[in-house]
Amino acid sequence: EILTIPPDNADNALFLGTALHTGLEIGVDAAIQQYYSNYPIITDEHINEAIKLEVMIPKAKAMIPDGQNEVLIEDPDFKGFIDLLVFVGEEGGIKYYDLYDFKYSNNKQNYLDSDQLHLYKYFFEKMNPLCTIRNMYFLMVPKSKCKQFKGEELFAYRQRLLADLDTLTPELVQIQYDPNKVIRFLLQ
Repeated sequence: EILTIPPDNADNALFLGTALHTGLEIGVDAAIQQYYSNYPIITDEHINEAIKLEVMIPKAKAMIPDGQNEVLIEDPDFKGFIDLLVFVGEEGGIKYYDLYDFKYSNNKQNYLDSDQLHLYKYFFEKMNPLCTIRNMYFLMVPKSKCKQFKGEELFAYRQRLLADLDTLTPELVQIQYDPNKVIRFLLQ
């Protein structure tokens, strides 16, 4: 058996996205610990990414209500995890929920065009006939594009980074359900 060494680049999207989820679900310290656990050696670049998470996670957390995290949706045709499912009330025997998905990205349009939340709503309601997803949201957490200049002292760079992070604000983007996205998925 041949094992491969995982990538050690500090800006690994999978590791950072997982850390963001951990931070929103458990807390910043757990997020940083989880992020660092992916690497055998922690460099200044990794610490820079951790600084970004330390600043952005509390901003993002303040924008979302409490609810159930990582809710499994499993059906013969589909499997997924709802990042955050929030109970919002019950009327006439029907339970109403809001659905949130977390994205650590500057590529908002890519996610707005995706089928993901439409499929989550459809399959969650199919599996839970007395439940309705009322609203669907992407929590878009922007990434800082601030880079260290050649020859720039680390302290000076981190001061610039913190100033840049101070200007960034996560955004809750509501998605309108489009059943055609589900139909296209089911016809594939």
